Amino acid sequence: MSIVKICILAVAGVLLASHIKSQKSEYAVFLSLGICVLVLIFSVDRLSYIVEMISGLLELITIDRTYLVLLLKLIGIAYITEFAAALCKEAGFGAIAGQVELAGKLTMVFMSIPVAFSVLEVIREFLGT
Repeated sequence: MSIVKICILAVAGVLLASHIKSQKSEYAVFLSLGICVLVLIFSVDRLSYIVEMISGLLELITIDRTYLVLLLKLIGIAYITEFAAALCKEAGFGAIAGQVELAGKLTMVFMSIPVAFSVLEVIREFLGT
């Protein structure tokens, strides 16, 4: 789906949700959630293309696939965390959104620690200590 169609869907959803919000605010949250899920679903095809292109680049350069997998996981965690936090904020639960963001950041740090140790090991070998 083109970005124009996605934006039209989003704007139409916002207009409808803002109209419904004055009468039944809980329905506006569900409508907002539905629009967000639809936009996410329509955007997934772009993600598969990006993964294919990165895989093609990996064949041209010599880099461990582990780093690419980790990078893609970190990007996925960032997007999912942002998505969930935005929905929590939209529903009026800012404190929960903050905790979701904190959990996402801690998960990304936890997952990247092995890479940091690998970089430090390479530096140590390079310096000869």
